[in-house]
Amino acid sequence: MKSVLPSKYWNEEVSSSRSLDGVAHSLPAEPPPLGLVAGTRLSRSQQLLLLQRFLAIPCTPSYAVDADNKGGLVLDRVLGSTGGDNWWATLTGRVRPQRMGRSDQPVSRGTSMTDETSTSSAFDKLKESANRFLGSSLYALCFRSRVQLGRTTLSGTSELDNLSRQSLPDQQPPLGVVPWRGRAALRHKLDQHQILLEAAYHECYVDRHSNSWEVPHTVSADVASRGALGGLRYRVGVHHSAGAPLKGGGGQGALKVPPGALPGLRIQAGASMEKSLNLWKGESNRSSKNSYSFLEARPSISLSGVLGGMVGVQMDPLYGTKTSMDSYNGGTNGSNQPTPPDSSNPRYSSDMFASAGLNAQFGQFERRYLDFTKFGVRVDVGAASKLISAISSKSRQAASSQGWPICERVRPTLALSLQQQVLGPLRARVDSRVSVDPLNLKQQPSVEEIICGLDYPLDASGAAKLCVWYSPTRREGMAEFRILER
Repeated sequence: MKSVLPSKYWNEEVSSSRSLDGVAHSLPAEPPPLGLVAGTRLSRSQQLLLLQRFLAIPCTPSYAVDADNKGGLVLDRVLGSTGGDNWWATLTGRVRPQRMGRSDQPVSRGTSMTDETSTSSAFDKLKESANRFLGSSLYALCFRSRVQLGRTTLSGTSELDNLSRQSLPDQQPPLGVVPWRGRAALRHKLDQHQILLEAAYHECYVDRHSNSWEVPHTVSADVASRGALGGLRYRVGVHHSAGAPLKGGGGQGALKVPPGALPGLRIQAGASMEKSLNLWKGESNRSSKNSYSFLEARPSISLSGVLGGMVGVQMDPLYGTKTSMDSYNGGTNGSNQPTPPDSSNPRYSSDMFASAGLNAQFGQFERRYLDFTKFGVRVDVGAASKLISAISSKSRQAASSQGWPICERVRPTLALSLQQQVLGPLRARVDSRVSVDPLNLKQQPSVEEIICGLDYPLDASGAAKLCVWYSPTRREGMAEFRILER
């Protein structure tokens, strides 16, 4: 439940293979990310280093969809690393083998086959095949660094999605080519609070329909509580974004821009109170050393809930007017330019949100078969007061008259998770999220996201595990090294 309040803001991390850094961000006012893709404690480069050094995996495979909606296998590896007592830096590389066989794959200079005689030459065909390995779009690079200065942490990421000069920030990339990405962050920890400053260029965001959005420029500043003192969390933040967002590859649904991806300056504050209750705990067999994961060797049933509120204001003087929409090229004419949303978004907003969940685990994860089953269900209501108003009005027209973004936020979502032991320490897991129309309960729920995965604890403590997942709705998948997660 600790991700409920952060998901109302703009920098909640989710795992994604679209970026070589392995991270995308959920848009504000979206449901909390599912467990299999929730943010990890380790950066992507740290994960790759652990997989290379301790599991002897030379290249970690992932499945990623390109900006042109063509997906395929990618191979990631840390090419070099350095560091000291309070800093480190890594250089990560990516290879896209699936692009080598494409007929539309550009090759390096000298491989143009304009002469019919040369096309029939076996030597030239071999030369063309060899030069395909030098295509600039086959490779990507990511530089990541972190410096620890007392309570202050500085981090930076610079990523080239391909090695073409058109990906550099001083060039105008063609349609379908993801440009250079950059991100810098400063995090300062106080006794009870933390301060976070972030700036990003072409940040990748994911909405509730698994669509990815490239936002050209973003800057944010936040002050948040550290942990949940007595169950209370609170946060105040300022976020500014500029430039028209572009639809990335994959995903589903219409090409309407989500409200959180719109350009402008927004200030918002929120607070939440969370509570958990253990309904039942099984006996812990501490003398046994046969459990595959000590952290998950005790069956239990628990309830948890979060109740909070948000207030926000759009500071853009033209927000919600026709003038503010003139910069968009509306329509879905086959390009990546999305249609702008309804311009009737309110400048001032306030609402309540709530989440309630049930988690049950059975088995002590000791035997080779069927000794671990875990089930979880969570209901998320992102706009409680608007939901109550929509239900009480008994009129769909009254609810939809407030505009497309409000209708999306009104719908509550249901997150389901099922994890089952397959053989020994290997477990299978399925996470899904559906939305329900409260004004038409006879309508079939809409499936927003599905993620399937496998995990394998790497030691008896269960502190480290290898996790592999794939999402058919997001059309991406990864292999990850995770620590201290259940």
